Amino acid sequence: MYQKLLSQIGKIQRAICDGVDGENYIFRTQYNSPDIDSVVYVSSKTLKNIQVGNFYNIKILSIVEPFDLRGEII
Repeated sequence: MYQKLLSQIGKIQRAICDGVDGENYIFRTQYNSPDIDSVVYVSSKTLKNIQVGNFYNIKILSIVEPFDLRGEII
């Protein structure tokens, strides 16, 4: 699983916003099932007008242990 996540770093993924958790928006890529697969966290500190349920292009920046990713909207 770790190798698969590692291979995503630097790639751009289409992802849907599932909600907000503290200071992060939670996204799920088109390849991930809700509540089963990893999610992508994007900081909400600098973003505005993000709508839950909408799709965005996200660049994957790093792995958040143990099974999730961190990214930024591009």
